Amino acid sequence: RWNSNIKPEIADGVWVEGLTPPVDPIENVAYLLRFILGHPDKKLRWMAVHSIRRLIKLDNVSVLKVLLANQNKKDCLPFQNKGYVFYWMSAKLYLWIAINRISSENPKALIPFKDIFYSELMSSELPHVLIREYIKKTCLNLFAFDNSIYSETELQNIEGINKSKLG
Repeated sequence: RWNSNIKPEIADGVWVEGLTPPVDPIENVAYLLRFILGHPDKKLRWMAVHSIRRLIKLDNVSVLKVLLANQNKKDCLPFQNKGYVFYWMSAKLYLWIAINRISSENPKALIPFKDIFYSELMSSELPHVLIREYIKKTCLNLFAFDNSIYSETELQNIEGINKSKLG
């Protein structure tokens, strides 16, 4: 049995270059955390959230940059089996839960990302109420820390998110 041939369709199939992990260790950590943020097991997702928080406490924002840049990708290759579903919306939600928590604990570390946060909040690509609420709270936490980071118009736009137009 040790010498029997392995079927080519096993796991992800024949090796392709798309399965090569990134060379940069920061990207590897970020993609692994992103994969875990979208994992079906909620305990693992929370472990990833706390790992991101700890990285920011250690002044490592490089992983967060990669996570933010890839938050809207619908896959997590090469860290996922391409035959399985990747819960990218769950990964995005838990990323924003982590960022919101960081914004209340260590807002100074997130100030450089304020424009990314604002543009993501104003985007109509994914009108997910809970994700938008976490982004809104993050922006408001940053504004409470430093009220010069958003203009009056931007602040009104932020406060208007998830508010009913009827009342």
